[in-house]
Amino acid sequence: MQRAQEPIRWFISDLHLSENTPKTLSKLLGWINTIAAPNNELYLLGDIFDYWVGGDHIPQCAQTLAQHLKPASQKGCSIFFMPGNRDFLIGNQYLEKISAVLLPDPYPLKFKEKIICLSHGDQLCTDDIEYQAFRQISRNPNWQKSFLSQSLEKRIETAQKLREHSKQRKVTTEKQATNLKNGLIGIMDVNTKAVQQAFLGRWPNGDKTPHCSIIIHGHTHKTAYHRQTKNHTGERWVLADWDFDNNNRGNTLKVATDGIQLINISEFNLPIDSMS
Repeated sequence: MQRAQEPIRWFISDLHLSENTPKTLSKLLGWINTIAAPNNELYLLGDIFDYWVGGDHIPQCAQTLAQHLKPASQKGCSIFFMPGNRDFLIGNQYLEKISAVLLPDPYPLKFKEKIICLSHGDQLCTDDIEYQAFRQISRNPNWQKSFLSQSLEKRIETAQKLREHSKQRKVTTEKQATNLKNGLIGIMDVNTKAVQQAFLGRWPNGDKTPHCSIIIHGHTHKTAYHRQTKNHTGERWVLADWDFDNNNRGNTLKVATDGIQLINISEFNLPIDSMS
């Protein structure tokens, strides 16, 4: 019996799409068109949108994205979505629009003889105590039900205030970064011990996964490849955030039989305008 061909898997995160990111959206749509093919898999690992306040408010950028992801799925490209800290309220209504399968965080994935664990990455930033407290509260179904029962205007106002508070905290905490043995790390980056435990299958939110040799995540905006050898040998691949409106930044992680590779989106031959 012929063995099934290993799919080509593409991972992206942290696009922060909104009405203020037309060039980033255009770049994304053009890139999707290049990788939409049978036996390809696309993994959206959170914070695809700048914020999400409920299924009754689908931003224009989200509608446009859906119009491109649906055909990609019809071409045979499988789509998977993992919520981030900005779009964790995305529900089945929108997932159906983009033909995506919802993934829990973390999510173990088989690759050859290895286990890859996927995560948005925010739960690994355990030194950020203020955020972790909010994360625990906001993932509670009762909190979400209460939030979604508010008026749309109130929800948007709350989301915008949270975004502004997050930006201000990021500036402050980066100034307070501590020089540790493994580099300059602020409280918004991952915690080394949390990562070590995650490799062993023990995640900060209490989930258990098989021991893994590879972790893929976003969230920190510190794109890099890390190799860990203490207690457990493992590789950690960190995805970049996307910004083609003010910069030329964004990448994807390609996982295929011939290896794992971080690729800058600018390396793809994309059409100038992909909005149509």
